Amino acid sequence: MWRVIYLFPLFIFLGCAQYQWKNNNPSANFSVDYGTCSNEAITRIPKQVVVQNNAPANPSSYSTNCYREAFTNNLICNTKPTGSVNDMAAQNAAERSRMMQQSQLDSQYQSQLNQYTNNCLASKGWQQYRVK
Repeated sequence: MWRVIYLFPLFIFLGCAQYQWKNNNPSANFSVDYGTCSNEAITRIPKQVVVQNNAPANPSSYSTNCYREAFTNNLICNTKPTGSVNDMAAQNAAERSRMMQQSQLDSQYQSQLNQYTNNCLASKGWQQYRVK
């Protein structure tokens, strides 16, 4: 048991590595190169969006209310989709699913942006190294 306690701080120390960028070119400017590479990544990698379906779960269930305006005698009608509790539950489940898919796409997109930016920086002579 004591061996585990003694090794725990070692694992914590080794697991918290930090990395920095360096470039041997004295005129290199990390902020400029990073900004250029980040902007290039955003323009070259398209962001994907999960399209939301706004149609009601049961498109055959609508409710129409009509009334006449007092002075003009015009007939005004409003049609709205109606649904049961099950329809609303299905819509909520579909929205949760869409949000989860969008979250996964956003995570993948951010990973692609980071990878592109890192490769771009490497092509400009920047190297990542572990800080000891």
